[in-house]
Amino acid sequence: MQVKGRSEYEVVIKKSRFIAVVQPVQHLEDVQEKIAALRKEHPNASHVCYGYQVGQFMKSSDDHEPSGTAGIPILESLRYADLENTLVCVVRYFGGIKLGAGGLIRAYRSTASMALEKAPKIKLILYYHFSMQYPYELSNRLDPWLYQNKTNPTFQYGDQVYCEFDFPKQNISQEIQDLSQGKATLKLLTIQKKEVDV
Repeated sequence: MQVKGRSEYEVVIKKSRFIAVVQPVQHLEDVQEKIAALRKEHPNASHVCYGYQVGQFMKSSDDHEPSGTAGIPILESLRYADLENTLVCVVRYFGGIKLGAGGLIRAYRSTASMALEKAPKIKLILYYHFSMQYPYELSNRLDPWLYQNKTNPTFQYGDQVYCEFDFPKQNISQEIQDLSQGKATLKLLTIQKKEVDV
């Protein structure tokens, strides 16, 4: 699962403003660009702490907060949310009241957790794009199957019916052979990833 676009969550804890920004990231250069852009967006912030996960790579930063009080709690929230390719930054504007180590950990963890909970999410699902050709007399068997399975079919009509459709499984040849009594020709054209809202 991944987050869909950028989202924010803001809270004030003992006069300090905590602004969590959740964003999708695809590679490490993307991470650095987004952190730099956020620093420009909040030039007067006391800290811009973060945690991210890209592929198998994870990293966090306390950005001058006491060691272990910001980056790790943010990263833990991200791991708990079970999201891939995601950057969570928490911008802090210090309000003059010290929170102590325990207070900072709670503040950064809860701000990151709430932001992740509220962020819109998507799943990337592999879809297999097929073509299928079959005699007209099989339309009453195959067309209902295509629509019932929400395959998004497109049709062309010539000597036979030609259609292209998407399906989330690759191994459907046996099912098509059974339905068409071996008279349909099925071909896998491409494999693509589709975003599905969660």
